[in-house]
Amino acid sequence: MEIDEVVIKEVKDLGADLRKEIDNIKGQIKTEGQAKADSIKRFDEIEGKLNEYSEKFGQDLSTLATRVNQNNALFGERKESTETLKSQFEAALNTLKSEGFFGNIKGSKTIELGKGQNLLETKAVGDMGNANLNGYASRETRTGVIFDPVRPVRLRELISVTPMNAPVVEYPYEVGTEGGVGIQTEGSAKAQIDFDLDFRTGTPKTIAVFARTTMQSVEDIPYLASYLARRMSDKWYDFEDNQILNGNNTGNNFNGLLNQATAYTKTTGTGSTYFEFLADAMAQLKNTHYAPGGIVLNSLDLVRLVTYKSTDGTFNHPGLIYGPDGILRFFGAQIVESSAIARLTGLVGDMRQVDLAVRQALNFAVSYEDGNNFTTNKVTYRLEGREALLVYDAKAFRAINFAQIAS
Repeated sequence: MEIDEVVIKEVKDLGADLRKEIDNIKGQIKTEGQAKADSIKRFDEIEGKLNEYSEKFGQDLSTLATRVNQNNALFGERKESTETLKSQFEAALNTLKSEGFFGNIKGSKTIELGKGQNLLETKAVGDMGNANLNGYASRETRTGVIFDPVRPVRLRELISVTPMNAPVVEYPYEVGTEGGVGIQTEGSAKAQIDFDLDFRTGTPKTIAVFARTTMQSVEDIPYLASYLARRMSDKWYDFEDNQILNGNNTGNNFNGLLNQATAYTKTTGTGSTYFEFLADAMAQLKNTHYAPGGIVLNSLDLVRLVTYKSTDGTFNHPGLIYGPDGILRFFGAQIVESSAIARLTGLVGDMRQVDLAVRQALNFAVSYEDGNNFTTNKVTYRLEGREALLVYDAKAFRAINFAQIAS
């Protein structure tokens, strides 16, 4: 049902009745003399406010009528509710009149309207939750950045790391012999031997990486510098692992261990398991007086080793021992798991025959004057080291291809 001008007129009539009643009270107060002057002044103020609110109420009610008439379905019965509220308000005013409230104004009076709450306009809305408070709910920020795990063991831990005190390292290497030792026959010449030596050299390679950030990010993220130092170091050591093991000796790459190692060929009669291949490769080195002390395996190959079973189904780990230091060894040789070595590839060697010669230790530097950093408010982080891989005797290593093993 639409709200029409009748409602507005009735509300205005109610205001007029109230103003008329106030005029009557003012007349009564005037007969009591000057003592009531302040009260009259107060009533004048009330009447002024009433006129102001009446005019504004009329405007607001007209606006409300327009909005309600546009939403008949939602406010269909609001006129009926207004009539009820109006009649209850008039009844309350009549009660005040009968009690002489307007003739002796003291204190205050509370008017209770029956079912007043039910007459208020209501609207069904959703409950407030985190979706409404996005960006306002308090948060706890934990320092540090989550990143992928790194290799637990580095290949430099398997070989000797020594300082390099000159820009080039050279060392004599025996490349062959002639003659040999013999028994002297009385009166005859003794056996003669000579050795052919060659000087080999090693020059350090610079391994470096840098990152650049803005000054604002450094100021706003307090852990950024330490995070970059840690992660750049992780990546640097990953690269070093790959060079030590897989360097192909082209350009500035290392001549890695696998690149120099002798390809393993199994001895006649050797079996076809991981254990037998490793044991045979070690035996070949020992047979030429090397002391194999290190084995490098991919984790997916090591699991084949430790889950080996005999024909009766029981686990069988000949020569495989965890020492008191927590290091896994196979017939005394330390086993290193590394993702730097490809699956189905293994390295066995005498690690005394290789050195990592360090000319400049790994260092981390920060610069504000790189390129246009000063004018663009940027910071450069640099990580670098300089070192050479010295493989004294390549014959001390065997590279095994486990793909030969029947699966």
